[in-house]
Amino acid sequence: MLFCLGVMALYYGACFLALKANGDGVLSQDFKDFMSKNYLILGALTFLFGSFVVLVLRQNHFIYFWDYSGYWTASIENMPHFIDWSASWNIKIVFSSINHDDYNLFLPAIIALPLRVVGCSFSKYVFINYIMFLVPSIFVQALIGIKLVKNKEASNIFVFVCLAFLFAANYYAMLRGYIDVAILLPASIAMYHFIDFDFKKVVISRNFAIAGMLVLGWISRRYFIYFIIGFVAAMLLKAVVVYFKDNTSLKSIRSNFFIITFLAA
Repeated sequence: MLFCLGVMALYYGACFLALKANGDGVLSQDFKDFMSKNYLILGALTFLFGSFVVLVLRQNHFIYFWDYSGYWTASIENMPHFIDWSASWNIKIVFSSINHDDYNLFLPAIIALPLRVVGCSFSKYVFINYIMFLVPSIFVQALIGIKLVKNKEASNIFVFVCLAFLFAANYYAMLRGYIDVAILLPASIAMYHFIDFDFKKVVISRNFAIAGMLVLGWISRRYFIYFIIGFVAAMLLKAVVVYFKDNTSLKSIRSNFFIITFLAA
């Protein structure tokens, strides 16, 4: 059980610290305002769309096999090991699977304890993924929308939360049994920092947050590397634009890329 709690603390702790990293060592004001003023709305929307997920799953008569059941069965089969075996042995198993298996056991370790408490049916497995992975990702996606428009009025916050909950692509893989929804959280946090990334300043905490989220996403699912490639390409393009506007920024641009690359490596 301690191993499961440790893996959960690692995943969510890393995401929280990365979201917190805004250059001055304090929690982003966007995040504090967002959570303190809108918790009732967030709770209501979480319940509403959670009910939708349950309804869709109950109407589903699909037989889950091959890739569709890969992580579901892996989570069920390894749940007793994660909870009952020693932490040192589980660390070896998860580390080995990250390096060698397409369906590595990092994410199943995160949901092992909730599976033991709630149950192992497919609908419960998907609902756990919804609560533990999708809902936090949706909140960060709403923060991204707020940052894009640079307007923090309550009405706009509500609109962006609704849009994030209504974005169908968030649900597509999850409803088919893929635990891949977990990579949305580190990807969303990386994008949250990228939107207003200032190449003229070298902020270690921000660079550490981006590097950490890219590594966490890759550990979670190997094909996250495709997102990393696109993310790096977007950063390079943005850096080129910044350089042509101000060629004195070359030193800070190189420093930012070096720090992120060094930390992620």
